[in-house]
Amino acid sequence: MDSAKIQHYKKVLLSLQSRMNRLLAKEQDYLREFNPLTESLDEGDFSQATVDREMELLSRDALSQISKLIELSLKKIENGSYGICERCHQKIPEGRLKALPYTPYCVSCQSIIEKRYEK
Repeated sequence: MDSAKIQHYKKVLLSLQSRMNRLLAKEQDYLREFNPLTESLDEGDFSQATVDREMELLSRDALSQISKLIELSLKKIENGSYGICERCHQKIPEGRLKALPYTPYCVSCQSIIEKRYEK
């Protein structure tokens, strides 16, 4: 991959990282300030509040995972291994990097990994 493309992806990743950090900060503030489970709720409201809280936590975890992948991708740019699949060590196609610039795997390897977790 040429240096212009690498710089483009670095810029995209830094922008994504900034957005992720803002979203994570908002999520953290929200989770700290609002806990519906501490309020007086009837049984139905309590159940819904529990589901809502779980969804918030799952959302935060997903954002954290993406943030870690972005950080890893930025490190790969610095060490010259960006755009190389971590599993098969082949180039990740440009279309995949455009869609998911923080992906560590090519489509084939990602598919294999996902099938392994389906079992």
